Amino acid sequence: MRGSDEDKNFNILVSRVACIAKLQHKSIGYSGPLSRQLLCYRSLVSEVRVALRSLIEVVLTGLLLSGDADRDRDDWAGLSVKLPFIDDNDCGLGIAVRTYLDDLPLQADPTSPEARAEVKSKGKEWFQHSDSFTGNLDLAFKLWDAVYKGTQHAGKEFKDGKLFGDANSWLAERR
Repeated sequence: MRGSDEDKNFNILVSRVACIAKLQHKSIGYSGPLSRQLLCYRSLVSEVRVALRSLIEVVLTGLLLSGDADRDRDDWAGLSVKLPFIDDNDCGLGIAVRTYLDDLPLQADPTSPEARAEVKSKGKEWFQHSDSFTGNLDLAFKLWDAVYKGTQHAGKEFKDGKLFGDANSWLAERR
């Protein structure tokens, strides 16, 4: 990763948040940069997702077997699809955000509109089968905005509110 320690820390935080959503990509398969850190993070998030999905399935099974839920149904196939955590996450969007934010420090003025536009234009080279690199970045930044807003309303139990606030200020100059 490039830039100062602060740049690196904020880049990895924003990139990890972006891993929650999916990269809009042609069905040809992924071709582009990789990140060992984000692939590892994706594995951890995936394990938590699988555990939560299994827990929900066990609870539903317990409710049905004990008779606490209505078993006279005709939508059994659709029932499992409606449960949360069915879709696996990937880290493609996180890698796209990381690649974009990691290339900005190479510019003379990384926060200038010209530098941001130049780096965004390189996205088509990095992610050749992406539907729209700038569209993917916009999606990631909207997701960041939602997560950031949640962190600011989380209350005193959430101890990293200042970190997210600093990262949001840092990111605002680089969008």
